[in-house]
Amino acid sequence: MISVFDELQSGFDNSKVYTNTVHKKNLIIGFTATPSDITLARFGEFNKYAEAEKIWIPFDSYTMKEAIEDGFILNPIRGIVPVSSKMQFEIPDNDLEGFEDDFGYEEIPDDTDTGIDEEGKKYAIRKKKIYANKERIEAISKFIAERLVTTVYHNIRGTAKAMLAVSSIPNAIRYKRLIDKHYKDLVEQKKYERFKEAPIYIVYSDSQDQPSSNSVNDGINEKQVLQNFKLAKNGLIIVVDKLQTGFDEPKLHTLFLDKEIRGINAIQTISRVNRTTKYKNDCKIIDFSYKNVNVKNIKQAFEHFSNVVVSDFDPLGDEERLDIYLKELKDQDLFKTHFKAFQEYNTTNDDINLILAIDNDFTRFIMSSKKEAKKLKQIINDYFKILNLIEFVIEIDKKYSEELFLQFWRKFSIIYGQINKGQDEIDDVEIYFDNKIGIVAPQDYKVKEKNKIKGVPNGSDDNKYKYNILKVIEKRNQEEEAIAELIEDFENKIDAFFTFIKADEMGKRLIAKIKDDGSAFSQDEIYTDFNKLYRKYTIMNKDLGEFFKRETKDILNQLCDDFERTINSSKL
Repeated sequence: MISVFDELQSGFDNSKVYTNTVHKKNLIIGFTATPSDITLARFGEFNKYAEAEKIWIPFDSYTMKEAIEDGFILNPIRGIVPVSSKMQFEIPDNDLEGFEDDFGYEEIPDDTDTGIDEEGKKYAIRKKKIYANKERIEAISKFIAERLVTTVYHNIRGTAKAMLAVSSIPNAIRYKRLIDKHYKDLVEQKKYERFKEAPIYIVYSDSQDQPSSNSVNDGINEKQVLQNFKLAKNGLIIVVDKLQTGFDEPKLHTLFLDKEIRGINAIQTISRVNRTTKYKNDCKIIDFSYKNVNVKNIKQAFEHFSNVVVSDFDPLGDEERLDIYLKELKDQDLFKTHFKAFQEYNTTNDDINLILAIDNDFTRFIMSSKKEAKKLKQIINDYFKILNLIEFVIEIDKKYSEELFLQFWRKFSIIYGQINKGQDEIDDVEIYFDNKIGIVAPQDYKVKEKNKIKGVPNGSDDNKYKYNILKVIEKRNQEEEAIAELIEDFENKIDAFFTFIKADEMGKRLIAKIKDDGSAFSQDEIYTDFNKLYRKYTIMNKDLGEFFKRETKDILNQLCDDFERTINSSKL
């Protein structure tokens, strides 16, 4: 007899089918993406070469790493976006008192209501209070509502959906109410009204001391909720523990995490968004966990269970491949035609027509020769990926990292990304330059007085800055000591950019489109024109600085929204 078990994560002795036939000789075959150590020890093969934890291995496996490489699923590790809680709110002092030095800091138990000892219990109770903080949930709810309409729903050609996983039913209900409120305000704006019908549902196992999920979903039962969500063009579903396993909706693009996950649960939870479907090029995990512990937890879990993080690093072999790519890039017609002019512009001749000609030729090539442009972009990505890996591991020839050569192909990469939005979310070129700049990672939280910017009135965050985009920049760089000066400088540069648009002929046409009350011009057309003006302006102004370009290039739509706001509120 053959017994086949799906999702064999634990023993199957309680299976009625199995116990009824236990006296017979069986060939037992089990399938699972996340085998527990106990299951492997019972049914796996002994690994005599293991030095530490993986003593038992499956008798055969098709790993997640292989599935990613074969294109059956996406790699969720590449889409983790840690959002520090400091970006959203200031934790009350009484919740933090004595918290940082608790004995149980590193090893929080899964059961956060009881803990594993007195120290662990004390830690868990305080952690629970932080996740339940009303001001924190309010701020994150607003963040999520804005993220849905500005970023998430635009993916998968406008059909993307999202999931929010939280730690408790009360938190989930509060999130549902607040996100509903903020979302309804946002979709009243003309540019977001197309997302008005996107539902926001909540799913959890009913509890005697909490309202039923049906009542929170306006009387709709769970079966109908899941059916409606499946049929909807866009939507957000809020979960506590349900649907973190076994829920298959390929158009789930973004997972918001406001709970801590680890081990098998981490694999199962974030795998909700790594299913593939047509036009889905990436997936995102937005992590709100305290001190972003999920980033470490998720990576450890995938390394342990799925062989996603496997070291096959061969720097000497990579250097040989780098040389091949270097020759290919230097042999490109675009390089032969324009590199001398690019050098001239960056060294001796600041005539803007030189760089605009390069810009225009790059654009023509990308638009008219799509297959060749895509192939070239892949070569550029591979080159920068290898360079990023080996540059400080082994000593390599300086020809590989010649500054103007790298900047030339970076310009091509930027224009390619602007024309092909959403097709190359993970850009190895920008990763290389980000690493050169130094990305600020989330740091341990320390309570300190917020920086105040001269001339900025105190009060609510909504009135704190002249432009909404400045709130985003502050949040991204909260750990910077000179954040006040950076924001002030940033605002001045935005003012200058907006002044440039108003004086430029293309800018005047853009303003006319913005002020048009009809339906002749789509929001996407306005964003595209704004993008072109941004490129022109950054080319003309070399002294903008790397910080300005880095912080604006991936949120140009939000910058455009700020510009629209200034136009609509003025008497132009």
